[in-house]
Amino acid sequence: MNKLPIIITSGEPSGIGAEIIIKAYKKVKKKIPCILMGDEKFLKKIAFENDVILQKINKPREYKNYIDKLCILNFDYEVEPIPGKPNKKNSKKVIENIINSTKLVINNECAALVTAPIDKGILKEGTCFKYPGHTEFISDLCNNKASPIMMMMSKNLKVATLTTHIPLKNVTKEINSEKIINFIKVLNSEIELKFNINKPKILVTGLNPHAGESGKIGNEEQRIIIPAINKLKKNNINVHGPISADTAFLKKNMDIYDVYVCMYHDQALIPIKILNFFNSINVTLGLPIIRTSPDHGTAY
Repeated sequence: MNKLPIIITSGEPSGIGAEIIIKAYKKVKKKIPCILMGDEKFLKKIAFENDVILQKINKPREYKNYIDKLCILNFDYEVEPIPGKPNKKNSKKVIENIINSTKLVINNECAALVTAPIDKGILKEGTCFKYPGHTEFISDLCNNKASPIMMMMSKNLKVATLTTHIPLKNVTKEINSEKIINFIKVLNSEIELKFNINKPKILVTGLNPHAGESGKIGNEEQRIIIPAINKLKKNNINVHGPISADTAFLKKNMDIYDVYVCMYHDQALIPIKILNFFNSINVTLGLPIIRTSPDHGTAY
């Protein structure tokens, strides 16, 4: 095996992260090179229960010597993690885990980053963590100039959200034509580059019920979304909408469009989690690295 390995973070140690990493590793063992940034002492019991052998290494490239084992770049938590009982004393280590793993990908020591779920509330309690989520934090670590895109995907559906983890009352304030145009330009480019889809067909949802009904139920579609779509079309981007979110995900639309752009979090995540909860993932677009994660939280 001469490929660079994928680096996996441990996420919140009291959550489901360690268990899903060990079980996922068993499925890809010998097929996809991957290593874990984690606390070996904490992981030993879970690994033993799943017939996985752990191997501490010092550098990512050393994985080649242990293809039958899950290689670990070791660190120690401040206190022993207890499943279901997060401890803010470990927050600093959780953050360091993300930082160090991201740097390995930036420095071309690892091929891609996979992050286990974190608990943002615990991180804020234990440190000065200021980010709304993983995505924004990793974007900063990459010195990214463009805003990152959170895209959820399964085998038959891709959904990207214009706004992410903000209160619903703030969504309207965060939406403007320039943001939509820049967002869809990045999305279009990334779908072409990372998924090898030429001129992807993009469907945009409205913000209001029934996409505003020509201004009768809100005018954001008329003022903001439609002008942005028209400008994108002039730039030869294959974008359509806005369409009412309650009919956007009919099968006939899913058969036509390659990716959806939704105005806020639940417009995108409710349909994909209903349709494919156990087989969808989060992919961050607009970064100089490849980063993916599960589409669920810590699952205490």
